[in-house]
Amino acid sequence: MARSDTGREAEKNRFTLTGLTVLALAFILGLSFIVRDNLNVMVVAQGDELSWRASQVEVEYLKLLIAIKDANATDAPDLDEVRKRFDVFYSRLPLFKNETLTDEAQASLGAMQERLDSFIPIIDGPDARLAAALPEFQKDLLEQQESTRSIALGAIQGSTEIQALQRQRVVLLLEAMMVLIALSAVAIVATIFFLQKRTAEQRRASIQAEEKRRQLQATLDGAIGGIVVCDKDGNVIDFNAGAETIFGYRKDEIIGRYMPELLLPTGAREAVEQSMARYHATGQSTFSDSGTHEFPMLRADGTVFPAQTQITTAQMQGGAIFISFCRDLTREKHHEAELTKASENAISAAKERSRFFAMMSHEMRTPLNGVLSALYLLEEGSLTDEQREHLDTALFSGDILLLHINDVLAIERSEDERELEQQVCDICSLASNMVRMLEPMAKEQSVTLDLEKKGLNGRQFLSSPRALQQILINLLSNAIKFSPQGAVSLFVRYTPSDGFPGQGVLRLEVSDTGIGIAPEDRDRIFDDFVSLDERYERRTGGTGLGLGIVRRFTQRLGGSIHCMSEVGEGTTFSLDLPMTEADLDAQLAQGDDALRSGSVTLASRRILVVDDNKVNRNVMEKMLTLAGQNVRLAEGGEAAIRLASQQAFDLILMDISMPDVSGTQATRSIRAGDGPNMDTPIVAFTAHALPDELESFRQAGMSGCLMKPVNRKALIECIGKDYTTAEDGFTVDAPVEPSGVLEPNQVSDLKSFLGPEELAAHLNEFRENADSLRLEMKAAHVSADLERLKTAAHALAGTSGMAGALQLFGLLRDLEQCCVHMDMGRIDLLMAGLDDAYDRLCDAWDQVLANPVACDTAG
Repeated sequence: MARSDTGREAEKNRFTLTGLTVLALAFILGLSFIVRDNLNVMVVAQGDELSWRASQVEVEYLKLLIAIKDANATDAPDLDEVRKRFDVFYSRLPLFKNETLTDEAQASLGAMQERLDSFIPIIDGPDARLAAALPEFQKDLLEQQESTRSIALGAIQGSTEIQALQRQRVVLLLEAMMVLIALSAVAIVATIFFLQKRTAEQRRASIQAEEKRRQLQATLDGAIGGIVVCDKDGNVIDFNAGAETIFGYRKDEIIGRYMPELLLPTGAREAVEQSMARYHATGQSTFSDSGTHEFPMLRADGTVFPAQTQITTAQMQGGAIFISFCRDLTREKHHEAELTKASENAISAAKERSRFFAMMSHEMRTPLNGVLSALYLLEEGSLTDEQREHLDTALFSGDILLLHINDVLAIERSEDERELEQQVCDICSLASNMVRMLEPMAKEQSVTLDLEKKGLNGRQFLSSPRALQQILINLLSNAIKFSPQGAVSLFVRYTPSDGFPGQGVLRLEVSDTGIGIAPEDRDRIFDDFVSLDERYERRTGGTGLGLGIVRRFTQRLGGSIHCMSEVGEGTTFSLDLPMTEADLDAQLAQGDDALRSGSVTLASRRILVVDDNKVNRNVMEKMLTLAGQNVRLAEGGEAAIRLASQQAFDLILMDISMPDVSGTQATRSIRAGDGPNMDTPIVAFTAHALPDELESFRQAGMSGCLMKPVNRKALIECIGKDYTTAEDGFTVDAPVEPSGVLEPNQVSDLKSFLGPEELAAHLNEFRENADSLRLEMKAAHVSADLERLKTAAHALAGTSGMAGALQLFGLLRDLEQCCVHMDMGRIDLLMAGLDDAYDRLCDAWDQVLANPVACDTAG
């Protein structure tokens, strides 16, 4: 742009200089003509002619005077001679009127002309009158003698002055002409210099342009990718060496030919031709000047290959041209496919490794738990001191081995995406449960365990409760182990963000009064398998993995962890985690008023409820009957299949975990049969459902999922839901973390449709069922039979949820998932808190039965 502006400025200066030169030459030519005219005038010698006329005036004057004198001297005067001389003299005087005279000569000429005019009548009159007037005429002429001389001299003097002015004018014109000639010469010299300079610049520019053309051509030919240049009609006008290599055409055989037909397969050709047509019509193109695009392109041999292209547009004098930069992606696509395959193989190998670890841990822990159980039974008997010493050693070694296995598996879980599933989480209740769960361990170590919470009341969050639980378990258990007979405190604080509503930071601080950590060790304590005090670690059974697990979970939650410690004084671990608040109140309250007031009306439907638990069946029957529904009950999968083959239903609520035939098996059987319920909506009725489990329900032919515990609002929504859309039925709300012993809405529902006496009977039946299931769970735990423990926990979770046991339900739900993941460490902790949670539930219900408003404060 700057070079172009400079060229235009130089061109403008050249035209200006040439114009001035031409104008100067025109002035010189005009002055030359003027000087020539003046010189011609001066050459004529007007002064001599004027002197001759002046002398002739004086001669004629004298001749007239002599003729008058001669006439006066004789008696017979020659009057004709007088008249003749008068006429001649009179004719001489007007010749001076066109000449430049002095003022005196001009006055004399006027006076003489006037006097001669007065004598004309006499001259033209009779001879007698002329003869009589001759003396007077002679006298007057004598008096005018000086005037005649003055006229002649004045004419000569005026002529001289005029000639002097003409000479001076000629000199000025000649000087001006010399100046113009000099300026013209300078301008001509400058023009010649400018033209020479311009010619030299053009020569250099031409050389540079040629060099750049060669350089550009060499660059284009040496470019790794292909460059194809086409005119506005799509004809190839340039084709570099890279394009020859990619497409297999020589430059000379493709120049001038139609590019889309040669280089593009049919589908891509049509798209490019449409883009070109759009460009001709609107000036806009789909592909040019819009970044890179991937096209299938065509080689000379007819093979199609993937290519990456970038098209730019340039405006030339002959119209727009399109410059296409092409790159063959065949090798990259091949490598990408290989990497994808390698990644899939790596992921598959990682999954196999995780499965191997899970399987081996289960295979190792099952006999290990059997060994430990047998050892604990031996501890009950009478042993000698030596036998008891050997037993203590075996128990100690078994506990350490179990901890090692649990820590290794915790690392595997920290890499599992399911551990970080976002759920609605009550941090306040979660922290309280973790502290309560670890209280037996703290008492065993004579450690005081405190909890302080700030900013959590009334708030629930979207986070991963499993990750938070793992973090707190590791930090608190470490603090308890390293602070015997000391104190451990957990401080939980939430600070809302000022600029982002609903966002904030959760701080977790675990402080202890233990042995402390040296400054040089604080950075490496988060590494795996780091044990700062080997002797002490061996005594406490640590593997050095706990803090590494905490760091992994913290980072995956988007937070940070720091350690502050003084040797001999204690240690504080601080975590800052970003949090998003979950506003559940508005969601839970939406529609509740209408449901409770009975303003929601539903058409009566025939509903089959399938559940192996009698308590759950009775509660569901009451709730549905009060909602105006026609209810049939089935105590298991086989009964459900039999009833579904005999009677048509509008909706089937199917429990999943049942001893004889599971809910999914029963659903497949109903769908596969030819009974009246082949297309009836079947809704999974379960206490817990992970995404993969929901998918298994869908694959079995189920239409939706209803989560336990079921309140009236959720049940009404389930009955009225449209199951024609596949996804609508599987829209499951995230489970709410327990924030109290009892769920107030569930308690209110049970009280409203059961009444005091039936509610008491229902709770007694629940307690009998719960006592039986708890014994089953404890036996399964001792024998390390995780499948048996999971089944019993799932059954108790279902009945607990229906009884409004919010805290117990949450514990059982976590226990069920721990069985799935074979997390024995957390299973032990949860089982340790099972009886306490159950006792709290029974106390809360006793308060509700004794005081109808007690449910508001039972949690």
